[in-house]
Amino acid sequence: MIAFSAHMLKLSHCVYFLRPPLRGVAMATVLVMGCRYAAAADHAPARQGCPIDKGYTAILDFSGPSDTNVARVYNETALQMVKDKKYAELDCFADRVRSGKERLPDGRWKLDVFYSGLASPVVYPVHATEEDWNVHLKELRKWTLAKPKSITARVALAEALIGYAWYARGNGLADTVSNSGWKLFDDRVAEAKQILESAWKLPVKCPEWYAVMQTVALAQGWNDQDKRALFDRAAKFEPEYYGYYQAYATSILPKWGGEAGAAAKFLQQSADGLGGNAGDIFYFQTAARLSCGCNGEEDLGFSWTRMQKGFAAYKRQDGASFELLNLLARAAVKAQDPNRADRLFFRIGDQWSEEVWRSQQRFESSRRWATHWSSAVTPASNAESDDGNSKAGSDFAFRSAWKEQVARWAQDCVRDNPEDPNNFGLSLKFTANGTVEKAEGSSNEPAVCILRKISEAHAAESPLIAPAPTYKPSGFGFDIDPADFISLASN
Repeated sequence: MIAFSAHMLKLSHCVYFLRPPLRGVAMATVLVMGCRYAAAADHAPARQGCPIDKGYTAILDFSGPSDTNVARVYNETALQMVKDKKYAELDCFADRVRSGKERLPDGRWKLDVFYSGLASPVVYPVHATEEDWNVHLKELRKWTLAKPKSITARVALAEALIGYAWYARGNGLADTVSNSGWKLFDDRVAEAKQILESAWKLPVKCPEWYAVMQTVALAQGWNDQDKRALFDRAAKFEPEYYGYYQAYATSILPKWGGEAGAAAKFLQQSADGLGGNAGDIFYFQTAARLSCGCNGEEDLGFSWTRMQKGFAAYKRQDGASFELLNLLARAAVKAQDPNRADRLFFRIGDQWSEEVWRSQQRFESSRRWATHWSSAVTPASNAESDDGNSKAGSDFAFRSAWKEQVARWAQDCVRDNPEDPNNFGLSLKFTANGTVEKAEGSSNEPAVCILRKISEAHAAESPLIAPAPTYKPSGFGFDIDPADFISLASN
């Protein structure tokens, strides 16, 4: 299922994003609806009626506007259902979302998300202990015994065993792993492979079977020819299961012995093969998730331009979920595009995704970077000044204060001139004490309106920005999109 998850593989934050992270899902909706019939070729037929105890759904509420927290609730619920031995309900739910190829608002398969809820005994960022793993694996084994024909139980057990293998190996380099650590790793991966091979004989086939086998291939160091053959089989079985592409691209990264640029070339060729909007959407979904944006991460060579194009295509087709806004914002930071990142952070507001950022501290740090370096003006820049101990810190604080002031003026000027929707610019130069020396802007009405407000304040000797900077500030250029002040749905 996942190439590796952070809590499961313990390699690094970047390793976590080898596959779609933590797969959130609106469990309340999908479970209480019951399992309706939907047939799909090569997939299990959905079952009629599998009621879920209200105790599992009472705490689940996904009626709000954001989809960024569904993963945690889903994982906790899926784990609890295993502990409570709700095997029939688990199988029924998996059959339904598998046969119906149901998706989340961000485009991920619900089946993919379902399995991640069973992949580890605890939910990130909690650290699993040996006892946690033993209890979890025991429960999964009980499921396979109670339901001998369940493909879902066996795939879930195999994936958990791979996570348990990486737990034994640890997060260090190869030469830091003990002999006993390597033996446990090899034995657990081998058992996972055996379970998958046995499960293949069952009448029902599951797309996630291939995804988990890809993690076996990576862990066992299969040669390039065999890894590619496995991927080709997987893609033929279910071409729309994007996890296959991410797993194979991961396996040919330099840190796993591949050539530099090979993963980027593979994704580009795959996207070009799909063509059109479908290809661009595929590219965004896979490339943006493969790059974690971590410090020290190698440059994978993905196209930032095509990621944005794919996001725009997905938004036109299905709307932009908060999860995808977070994903694109992280990619914008990685691409060193503060203007794009700043506007995305504005739209995100406080709906940050733990799946994407891993911590609120990282989210806030990235947002501060975008605000400080961006020329974009939004209604709420969420600016936070630096500690002021350097020239750059003073510059950041002064720039942020001006962005807030320009945003207040822009709010009024755009409202009073709604017939002029085009982006416009504003350029300011300052004297040594921080007063405006020269102001220039575009010729459209909102820009003229802002320049008029600056002139009126200057004539009245009204203080614009206080306190004054500690050094002569540089000139600032601001980019203003009227759509930011009219509708948050614009991009």
